[in-house]
Amino acid sequence: MNIFCLVSAVLTVAYGSSALRAALARAGSRAPSPAGAVRSADSLVTGYRHWTRVNRTPHAVSSYLALLCRSITPEDLKADSANPHLYTFGDDPLFREKFVTVYVNKTAERAMLYERKPMFPFGSVIVKEKLSTRTSVSPELLTVMRKREPGYDSAGGDWEYIVMDGAGKVTRAQGRLQNCQSCHAQWKRTDYVSRAYLGADVTRSLR
Repeated sequence: MNIFCLVSAVLTVAYGSSALRAALARAGSRAPSPAGAVRSADSLVTGYRHWTRVNRTPHAVSSYLALLCRSITPEDLKADSANPHLYTFGDDPLFREKFVTVYVNKTAERAMLYERKPMFPFGSVIVKEKLSTRTSVSPELLTVMRKREPGYDSAGGDWEYIVMDGAGKVTRAQGRLQNCQSCHAQWKRTDYVSRAYLGADVTRSLR
């Protein structure tokens, strides 16, 4: 083998090794999550309508809360700074009254429906359907609260917040969402969960 062939062979092996390392690195970045890792948001809410429904009829919420429970856009911020009557009801569809229907998984059921001062256990999931009208069949948005492991967010009750499209397929925002945290901070005594949508009969029976 002449010197040219030898150098060419060495360079080929060297390049192949670096390319292989790069390929392995890329594959590692796409490797599936280990067993026990956090589930993706879409699989988390699959079949949620078969869970326990908390309120029998859709609960009306102010436009202020409706705005907080979705991703804030630059247009929203502009309207916020320019409109002193942002949180009053009117003809603008963005600021009309909204309605919610709430579902909980089995893990969250006892805390939601039976405990006056609830402490939701790890794995609790609360799904809130945002409805444009009281008679809407399909939600325009899903907002989800998931109780994560201790230490995930100790100052916020270890809740993770997720905003999804109405079909529960597209995640628009997920994590320690500041706008959600700032709103839910007022309900610290009930583990950062409002429960304003509980019926009067359920509220009276809380222990």
